[in-house]
Amino acid sequence: MKAAECLSSSVVTITPDDSGDDCSKVMADNQIRRGGAVDHQGGCCGLVSQANVTLDISSKVVREVSRSTDSPKSPQNKSIYFSGT
Repeated sequence: MKAAECLSSSVVTITPDDSGDDCSKVMADNQIRRGGAVDHQGGCCGLVSQANVTLDISSKVVREVSRSTDSPKSPQNKSIYFSGT
């Protein structure tokens, strides 16, 4: 069997300029876990997976949370203590 015999006829791709959110939407909309990235000439330049996208989005969330906790909105430092019962 040759590769041509089992290739998909409808290919979904992304570009290096697409954001993690864009990639996630394309993968979800097409129910795929990995996608090929093509350059502006249509040549393959890489692959992206759900794990890649998750890491990209997670790092953005961590940076945003870090920014919001680094600069408190009020001058008071508030701590919450939990005690076990």
